Amino acid sequence: EARPLVLLEGERAHHAKATFFVLGERATLYPGLVRRIVAEGHLVGNHSYHHPHLDTLDRDEIDLEIHSTQRVLEGLVGRGAPLYRPPFTDAFDPFAPEELAVQMPALEAGYLFVGADVDPRDWSSPGAEAIASRIVDDVRAGGRIVLLHDGGGNRRDTVEGLRLALPRLEALGTPVVTLDR
Repeated sequence: EARPLVLLEGERAHHAKATFFVLGERATLYPGLVRRIVAEGHLVGNHSYHHPHLDTLDRDEIDLEIHSTQRVLEGLVGRGAPLYRPPFTDAFDPFAPEELAVQMPALEAGYLFVGADVDPRDWSSPGAEAIASRIVDDVRAGGRIVLLHDGGGNRRDTVEGLRLALPRLEALGTPVVTLDR
């Protein structure tokens, strides 16, 4: 649990709130972390159960990915998560019928699809300063939803990039809030 807790500590230091899109399989491994996220005023959202490429699954498998995570979150925090961020949708085009078709099970079930318009590409390990600069530059350009990762390898640069970006965002007068604010 140490990696995501560091992110929570960094956000607490700047009075920032965030929305954490969690995987069902990770939530079952770290239930205390999910409860802590909610207890500290953050929001949780559904990011599927296993993080698959949804275009490789049939309708029943997609439903299982989404609804299994919903049940896990309901069991852990007493309520479901209406917000849904599908895996691998950093370049999602809602006007492309084949891409939209894969998301229809979630949309038809009433989930609210959440994308991101600030992607510092932290998963590519560009370094903490690059992550912070990309966040601030994209926010200055009008971006509002920042995408960061806590899985997929060592996330020290992501954590440090967030720590560098938060005071810069504060200096710009940009509040960091959950998606329901």
